[in-house]
Amino acid sequence: MVSDDKMRSQAETYQWVDGFKGGPLSGPGRWVRFADGTFLYTDDDNILFARNDTTTSGLLRLVLAISDIYETGETAAAGFDMLKGNQTVVSGDLSEIPVSR
Repeated sequence: MVSDDKMRSQAETYQWVDGFKGGPLSGPGRWVRFADGTFLYTDDDNILFARNDTTTSGLLRLVLAISDIYETGETAAAGFDMLKGNQTVVSGDLSEIPVSR
């Protein structure tokens, strides 16, 4: 189980979530944006991260799911494919993700 502190740090910064990295936001990758404004992104290697400027239930569910995916030994790419749902996937440089900071 992910601690409350880890969920807060996941939502607010680029902290690791049980093995997956949250950054850097540069280089090739893929991302989706959910209706609540949460972005899920990956570099298909070791970055798999959920980000939103606001803590939402969707963000928290993704954080928990990312932790579970890591624990089962899945890759960042496979985890992204499992979590993206029916959202439109954008491919490009991760620096293009339109998140405010």
